Amino acid sequence: MTTKSLVFIPESLTKKNQIITLNHPNYEENNSDITLLLSDGSDNDEQKVYWIQQNKFGKSQEGSNLTVKSTFYFKTHELQKGGIINNDSIYFSTDYDLAFSLLSHFYKTHKMDFISKDFESKFETLNDLHIGLFESNNNWKYINKNLLKKSLMKLCHSIEEDLGGDTMEVFFKMTDVKLLEFFEMKIEKIAKDFPQRLLQKINNMYPALSIQSERIQEQAKYFYSLQLMASLVPFKVYEYVNAKFRTSLYPDFVNYIEVDYKKTIEQNQQEELLLKSAKSLNQGLQSNVPHESGSTKKKVKTKVVPKSKGLDSFFKVKK
Repeated sequence: MTTKSLVFIPESLTKKNQIITLNHPNYEENNSDITLLLSDGSDNDEQKVYWIQQNKFGKSQEGSNLTVKSTFYFKTHELQKGGIINNDSIYFSTDYDLAFSLLSHFYKTHKMDFISKDFESKFETLNDLHIGLFESNNNWKYINKNLLKKSLMKLCHSIEEDLGGDTMEVFFKMTDVKLLEFFEMKIEKIAKDFPQRLLQKINNMYPALSIQSERIQEQAKYFYSLQLMASLVPFKVYEYVNAKFRTSLYPDFVNYIEVDYKKTIEQNQQEELLLKSAKSLNQGLQSNVPHESGSTKKKVKTKVVPKSKGLDSFFKVKK
């Protein structure tokens, strides 16, 4: 029995599209493939790539594959045109930069000699690179060369060679400069529209951050923008980029974390110790106050009140 699913796709897509799977860009920690939706790209010769991701609303204690909710769908102005899908998951598409998959491939095939010193990378043609990608996953054949070239330009230094007869050959080699430029561009784009909920969590982690300079607060966004992309790259690549940016892109925030925040913690600890010391001293002073061994009662003088004759004297007959 086929289960229907609800998939949200961009309005710009035509009917001619291709769905493929590629290795997850962070293949070391995620063995699953990613599902990509490719536009035809024949109209304007520019292919678009979207990542189809799943959001599951129902959670069952008995099993992750057990459906516990259903999805209702209908048209806004035509409620009668709808239905019920026995599926508690929806699928949505987001823009995907193919450069992340290229980055993963380059690292896996030892073409990043600035990270792995044991290997030496070399310039390669577009055709050679496309063949290498196809050998690792034959779904790369659905990626047209114009999109591939555009993605390679983001990560690689390129050289054009005139082969004569109006024929130009482009050679590509990945470099650390291009890698850092790529991530810096991504970081600045994310920081510009930084998620407010995440920013609130960061301020809760570092309460004094909100009173720091604008430069430090902006660099905090840069730092965490890179963390948001960490799941899309191999760890060694993230480690390399982070080490470089700690001294160039967000050094003041790193200094705040390692020095100023540490001082704040130490100051709070000192104040807590002083408070404990004051309490201990106060308790000691109270314990040194002498107490009398026995209690003596003071004698209370009572004034003798003349005995009243009361009402008897009023009714008593006088002699």
